Amino acid sequence: MTNIIIKMRSLNILQINLNRSRAAHDLLENSVAEQKIDVVLVSEPNCRLAQLWITDDLKDVGIRIGKTDGVVEEARGKGNGFVWASINSVILYSCYFSPNRSKEEFEEFLVELEESVASQGKNAAIVIGGDFNAASTFWGSKRCDWRGRQLLEWMGRRDLWAANDGAVPTFFRAGQESFLDLTLCTNNLRDKIENWHVQENVETLSDHRYVCFNLKSCCATETRRCFASRWSGRNFNDIVANGEYRKRCVLRPAVSNGLVHKSRTDGATVQVGVLDEPQDPNEDDLMEILEDTCKLLAPKIHTRSRCRKPKYWWTTEIAEARKECVRTRRSFTREKSRCPGQSNAGDAEGVRDAAMKFRAARKNLKLLIKRSKERCWREICDEVEKDVWGLGYKIVTKKLGCALPMLTNGVERKIVGKLFPQHPDRVAEAVGNSSIQEF
Repeated sequence: MTNIIIKMRSLNILQINLNRSRAAHDLLENSVAEQKIDVVLVSEPNCRLAQLWITDDLKDVGIRIGKTDGVVEEARGKGNGFVWASINSVILYSCYFSPNRSKEEFEEFLVELEESVASQGKNAAIVIGGDFNAASTFWGSKRCDWRGRQLLEWMGRRDLWAANDGAVPTFFRAGQESFLDLTLCTNNLRDKIENWHVQENVETLSDHRYVCFNLKSCCATETRRCFASRWSGRNFNDIVANGEYRKRCVLRPAVSNGLVHKSRTDGATVQVGVLDEPQDPNEDDLMEILEDTCKLLAPKIHTRSRCRKPKYWWTTEIAEARKECVRTRRSFTREKSRCPGQSNAGDAEGVRDAAMKFRAARKNLKLLIKRSKERCWREICDEVEKDVWGLGYKIVTKKLGCALPMLTNGVERKIVGKLFPQHPDRVAEAVGNSSIQEF
C-alpha cells in the first residue's frame, strides 16, 4: 500500500432496466467486462444477484461500481425509488418509477428526489439516470403524457438537462418501441458527457437496451492510497541483472559523451567507442537504469487486469447465440416496419414467423447461459473433491476478489473519527478525607 499520484480519469457509465431477469443480469456482467464499464445504473435488478450493489430498500434500483483504478466511491445514500453514490467528485443517481403507480405517488417521488438533490449542494455535479416511464417529445417520444409533463417541470426547477438525443428507442417489446430510460445532469456537466448512445445492436435479454456514455473527469489530480503495480521477481536472476546494470552504466556515459549514437534510419545502436570502466551514474540516471533493468528481467504485475476478463461461463457458443438474437431481432423489426397495418395474410404471416424466430433465439441464449453455469458449477464441485484448498476454497473465502477500493482523505477521517471518538477532558476530582472501615 503506497501513496502515489493518481489522475482522476473519466468514467465509462452504462444504464439499463433488467426487468428482474437473472439471464439479463448474467449477460450484463459479461458486457461490463467486455466494454470496460466503470459504473452501472440499474433499474429493476435481480434481487438475489444484486445483494452486493448499492440498492434501495425495495431493490427497485441499484448502482454497481467496478473495482478499477481511478474509481473512488466517496459517499452513498438512498431513498424511495432511488439511490446515489458520490464517485470521483460526481454524484450519480439511479432511479426507477413503476408505470402502475398513481399520479400522487409520482409527485411524492419527485419531491423526495428533489430534496435529496438539493441536499448535495448548490454547485454539485450530478447525473441522474433511470427508467421514469415518462413520455415526452423533448427526449424522442411521439407524445407527452402526464408523467412527462411533471418531469419536465421538475427538471426546470432543478435546472437539469437531458442528455438523450432521441435517435434510438431505449425500450423494445414485440415491435413496440419507446424512450423510457433518461440521463439527466446539471448544467456544469453538459460539456462533460460525451458519446451518449443507445446500443441497438447488442442483445441484453431485457426489454430495454444498454445506454452508454462517457463522463469526463471534473476534478484535479490528487494523491491517493492504492495498490501500485509491482515487479515480478519469480524469474529474476541476480547475475544477469548485475551484468545488465553494469552494461547500462557503461553505455549511458558513452551516449552522453558522443561515443554511441543511434542510426536515424532503423533505430539501431551503432557503437563508435565505449568507456573502459563503468562509471557511477548520477541521480537523474540511476532510477532510469534500474527501471530499464527491471523491465527487461522482471516485468510488472498488474493487480487489476483480471477484472476485465469475461465471465467464467462465457463461451464462443454463447457469443454466437447472442449475435443470432441481434440478427433475428433486426429481421423482426424490418418485417414489422414494412407492414404496420398487416393488411393481408401474407404480411401477418411474415411478422409472426420473424417474431417466432426472435423468441426462439432468445430462449436458446438463455438456455445456453444456464447450461454453461451449471457445467462450471459441476466442475468446481469435482475439483473440491480432488483438492479441498483449490478454487472452491478460494471462492468461498473470497480470496479471488480484487484489491480494496481507494479511500479519500475525507473518508479516512470519518473512519478514524468513528473508531476513535474524541471525549472531553476529565478533571480529576479531589478525594476528601474518608474513613476506611477496618475488617
